[in-house]
Amino acid sequence: MKLGKEFYYLAVISIFLLIHSLYFNYIDDDAFIGLRYAKNFVEGYGLVFNIGEKVEGYSAFLFVVSEGILTKLSFSPVITSRLPGLLLGTATLYVVYLFSCMISKKNTTFNYLACVLLSVNGAFALWILGGTDIHMFTFLVLLGSYFYVRENKSHGVKFLLYSSAFFAFASLARWEGVLFFIVT
Repeated sequence: MKLGKEFYYLAVISIFLLIHSLYFNYIDDDAFIGLRYAKNFVEGYGLVFNIGEKVEGYSAFLFVVSEGILTKLSFSPVITSRLPGLLLGTATLYVVYLFSCMISKKNTTFNYLACVLLSVNGAFALWILGGTDIHMFTFLVLLGSYFYVRENKSHGVKFLLYSSAFFAFASLARWEGVLFFIVT
């Protein structure tokens, strides 16, 4: 399989984003709340912060469950909270690139501008390794939006299913995802 120039350009932009996020090397204290829920979940106590207390204190169900799965696979808890942000933040760059290509209707160097601007955005880079659900939610909403716009251009039911699925996952990631699901 031959990799196109798009892959190399996006790889360079992604590496810059990683370096930019390492400059901050920030992890949010909310990440440890999610990790505590994930730890108790995989140990069989349920989605609880303190064993025996049935209080919901997380806002990102899908992220906590994914942290639990990664923890069960013997990843370090801090890596468990940071890895999804890194992977999904990078994947978000790719979806931004796809959106740009869809809008401009051709593949030019200009299509990478939005990706470059996103990678130099301090807030985006700061939260890449923040250990929270922000990039999972961002990726799912953006991907759902991409398929929604694409489905409206092609009037295809297949893309309607994709956008609905991604908005449903966004709703599981954060409750605000329901708003995107309802609006579209």
